[in-house]
Amino acid sequence: MLSALTTLPISPKRVEDALLMVGEVAANAEKHACPPYELRIYHTHRRTVVEFIDGDCRPLDLPPQLIPELTLADIDCLEIEALERGRGLLTVAALAQGDCGVRHLPAQDGRPCIGKVVWFSLPR
Repeated sequence: MLSALTTLPISPKRVEDALLMVGEVAANAEKHACPPYELRIYHTHRRTVVEFIDGDCRPLDLPPQLIPELTLADIDCLEIEALERGRGLLTVAALAQGDCGVRHLPAQDGRPCIGKVVWFSLPR
């Protein structure tokens, strides 16, 4: 992933942020979701989008889109209960400036879902 990100026109700081965010999303999937896992990176003229796909169809609550108002220092000051549950996604939302989300992957064989995609973008 590092080699893919370093070929894109994004700053070294954004590369570091992306690596941290992927680590947080992957750890969350490892703990709460099920395989298979897949990582995708898309780049457009306006932003880079990173998607982490897992095989779990249960809903995932992302932090509210007001997260850009929080800084990483604010997140570190949250209560212990909040830190134990959801700090990774709060970090992702803060670093992505709220440009993140989750969607389910619809199945074509009659099942409602085959997994979910947790995504975030890195503005240029």
